[in-house]
Amino acid sequence: MIEDFNTSMKVNAIFNRSDLLPALIVYSTFPTSAMVLGGVGTAMTQDVDQAYGGYLVLVEQDALHLKPLKKGRQNALRTASRSEFSPAEPIRIDRDQIQSVRIRPANGLSMFSSTVTMMLDSGRKYVWQINHKEKALPYHEEGFNALKEFAKTIC
Repeated sequence: MIEDFNTSMKVNAIFNRSDLLPALIVYSTFPTSAMVLGGVGTAMTQDVDQAYGGYLVLVEQDALHLKPLKKGRQNALRTASRSEFSPAEPIRIDRDQIQSVRIRPANGLSMFSSTVTMMLDSGRKYVWQINHKEKALPYHEEGFNALKEFAKTIC
């Protein structure tokens, strides 16, 4: 429930951190090109992570920490207030495991959200939709800015 992660201190405690690191919430999605192509785009999504509805992300200088969120109903409105934790363990992705990170406006033109595509050396691909603002999470904007800065350092 949102009460579990509505402050930066609570988020950092979830990841057992005593220092306050920037955090944000992201929602799992498919690449826009695969959605446009429909069935033909299925091959484009075979390595895309769709195990969870999204992640609570903690941005560290050399890694991203992901706490999986449960999947919601398909086509339901994605908001932090509707998100709940999955019982799965947190995931750590070290900088040297990341091959590329691209951040673009969602659907090619949205002013309110972005799509992040992150490819790992293992071939796994994360595609996230990120709202630029999350009313229920005062730390979200700072976390999104930290993610953008982190992405700039990936070669």
